[in-house]
Amino acid sequence: MLVKTRLRLFVFGLCLSLCVAFLASCGSGSNEASDPSEIFILGVSSLEWSRLDALMDQGKLPNFSKIVKGGTRADPQGEDPLAVAALWASIQSGKRDAKHQVYGNFEPMQNGLVCPARSVSRLTTSIWQMLSRNGHSVALVGLPVSFPAEVVRGQVVSNMAFPNRWSETSEVSFHPQEGQRETYPNALFQELKKLYRPADSISREELTRFFVLNEKEFSMAYDEPLGSIQHLDNPLRDFALTHQTDLSYLDMALYLKEHYHPELTACLLELPAVVSPPYWYFVQPEGLIAQSPNYRRFRDTVNETYRWIDERLGTVLDALDRNATLIVVSERGFGIEHVQNAEGETVPLAQAKPNGVLILYGHGIAKGKRLSFTKVYDLAPTILSMENTPIGDDLDGTPLTAAFTETFAAAHKPRYRKSYDLDKLEDARYETIESKKSQ
Repeated sequence: MLVKTRLRLFVFGLCLSLCVAFLASCGSGSNEASDPSEIFILGVSSLEWSRLDALMDQGKLPNFSKIVKGGTRADPQGEDPLAVAALWASIQSGKRDAKHQVYGNFEPMQNGLVCPARSVSRLTTSIWQMLSRNGHSVALVGLPVSFPAEVVRGQVVSNMAFPNRWSETSEVSFHPQEGQRETYPNALFQELKKLYRPADSISREELTRFFVLNEKEFSMAYDEPLGSIQHLDNPLRDFALTHQTDLSYLDMALYLKEHYHPELTACLLELPAVVSPPYWYFVQPEGLIAQSPNYRRFRDTVNETYRWIDERLGTVLDALDRNATLIVVSERGFGIEHVQNAEGETVPLAQAKPNGVLILYGHGIAKGKRLSFTKVYDLAPTILSMENTPIGDDLDGTPLTAAFTETFAAAHKPRYRKSYDLDKLEDARYETIESKKSQ
């Protein structure tokens, strides 16, 4: 009797274990094949792989190390590394310059003034509207080429909604025309303005994390005008403005994520783009730069900026659930090139480089992979594939399915349809989706 009882218990236990293992495997496979619970895109302008790799090797970027080791990396190339707005137009449309026709960072207005490149000048449909037309919700904060705010299924904070380096520089004198939205919906501005941090709210303690400054330089950050961005009239004011804008944008993006639960959230941080031109010389010191008194004062500026970005990345990671996918993307890189000056001497020049940074991490993404020959316009069709959404057949980019796990890739094979630009549902990108559907 005792033997029979033990045998029954053994058989029961074995069956129970097999059932649990089977259900666990089914649940795991099913989960891996599903769409991400959410996608978060963290844009970081002018990140450079050589600097990331060096600081990761030193153990100074724990969050970047985590997503690089646990995800897939690439160095996507754009067309003109100096034209940030054009590169972001390609990222957001999946198309090359010749199709979206955003070529520079600024554009002339009829009144003789200039403004940052606008969404109305991009002749192609954005991925945000492609997703919206297929029923996906999005929340976008501070992206280039986003003013005026287009209508999406969700929320948009355009790059001209709140004061920033582009609205303060002497090179831009622009006033929105009547009817052009700074945010979508309009009421979103009032909802989010409590999260905006003005430049003079940055503390001296925070500034001294990045620089060794004298009283005159502190005054430049707080009291003196920004002047020309191109000529670096006041790099400390530029830093203070951008530091606080980046914090504001990320707070807004995380607020929208928490309160509206979009399927995709995207925001942009610009601090590396502001720091790199004047201070990269101290990362790769040339000639007498390492011997100058400024070397001691600014040698940590770029590295601390990368560490600061790593901390922001950690904030994003903490906010994501276990089935989310994170994408970190930079439109270009940065480094030192050697050029000849007017006297024929070879001198170092801190210059943008054509290859940016792309890291995919989380749900559905393969671990420890590195992709080659990628382009900035590959990101849009990749996101559409991740969301099982049809890709327009006129997109120049190719979905980066090599970054997917086998199970996820099998369940997210690219599907195609005719160009979204031919879609009559939303010819007016600034009218509501609902009103167009009702016609």
